[in-house]
Amino acid sequence: MDQPTLKSQLLETLEQIPADKQEKALELLRELARPRGKPARSLLKFTGRIAADDLAQMEKAIEEMEVVDPDGW
Repeated sequence: MDQPTLKSQLLETLEQIPADKQEKALELLRELARPRGKPARSLLKFTGRIAADDLAQMEKAIEEMEVVDPDGW
């Protein structure tokens, strides 16, 4: 769906609901628009902090978890 159509549908729907629900819709939209978490660059300070052996063990554990046992259900 292209943006003008979506925007017009949002506005049309918003105009059809009572004012108190319009305020709740606005609160929800503001909540959805608020950035979450931390920027990835803030994690750079942790680069190289995990030992290579630990990383290898973690990678192996992840790979083992990816294996599907069709009879496991």
